Amino acid sequence: MESKETGTMLSAFLMQRMSSLISAVLGGYGVFCVIYSFSSPEVAGRALVLLGAALALSYFSRRQ
Repeated sequence: MESKETGTMLSAFLMQRMSSLISAVLGGYGVFCVIYSFSSPEVAGRALVLLGAALALSYFSRRQ
């Protein structure tokens, strides 16, 4: 039988991994938007928002 503490540790681990995955996806799309903004300048704002969100998620998910 699994204890409550083990379940809590597992869910915390999964949440940290999911936030890392979401950060990587946002960052990857942000880099794509930066490259695409050379031909379409209105995409540059979206790139800044996406890269900022990825950076914030990465920064705050690693703090203990």
